[in-house]
Amino acid sequence: DNGPYRNYRAQANGIDALGGQASTRGYRDLDPTELPGASAADPAMGIAAVFAIASALNYRDRTGKGQQIDMALFEQFITYNPQPFMDFTMNGRVQGTLGNRDAVAVPSGNFRCQGEDNWVSISVTNDEEWRALCGAMQCSELAVDARFSSLRKRLENHDLLDSMIGEWTKQRSNHQAMEELQAAGVAAGAVLDQGEAFTGVQPRAREFLVELTHPDGVKYPYSRMPVRFSKTPAEVRTQGPLLGEHNEYLLGMLLGIPDLERERLEYSGVTATLFTDLPACQ
Repeated sequence: DNGPYRNYRAQANGIDALGGQASTRGYRDLDPTELPGASAADPAMGIAAVFAIASALNYRDRTGKGQQIDMALFEQFITYNPQPFMDFTMNGRVQGTLGNRDAVAVPSGNFRCQGEDNWVSISVTNDEEWRALCGAMQCSELAVDARFSSLRKRLENHDLLDSMIGEWTKQRSNHQAMEELQAAGVAAGAVLDQGEAFTGVQPRAREFLVELTHPDGVKYPYSRMPVRFSKTPAEVRTQGPLLGEHNEYLLGMLLGIPDLERERLEYSGVTATLFTDLPACQ
């Protein structure tokens, strides 16, 4: 409830910019208007709110007293940029855009593979992984090359290194590059579109998607919970509800709204079901 921005309107993208995130993404040769449209500001606030509420409830359980929680979306999102934040507070440095690269993992980025718009993501965090990458590429001479002998050296010669790795990845599919690098102990992943990410071999093996038939006879896929519990498995038990499917249960049984009042709400357009004959918009 304080600060000069306290009454400002905001959407996630605006908070993304105010929190210092937008200035660290994208490529150096692109202007800020070409940054991705999605922002993690809203879910970040939700996660922070859960911990804040849990902490306040813990305090209440110990003391019997409640308390006000003051949270600012802007402040929460600043903490989601830890490396630039620490670099600034400790060294006074302001980080620019990194593109696909990383401040502490070299080489790191997405590399073009065979085919149309196919890529593989590679991340090397230490000298052991660097030597493993050189072995997978069958370029043992790079492992002893003075230009790439340390993380700092590899960072200084990042452009040259990327071009060498790119020549190797372009001769392989993204899945082949991933499998060869993983076999050597290098963190790598094929860059997949949503369709393959949802239905590829890994999600199929873990039965990530479940197909359920809706009352209209159409089958739709649903994702299982991303967390699996051995004692209390959280399964997909039913399909998503149709429009107003649970109105009678929620409004009638749980809230106790009489039949006539529920009919009035539906007739006036406050509620609706799949079979409501709604008036045309004027």
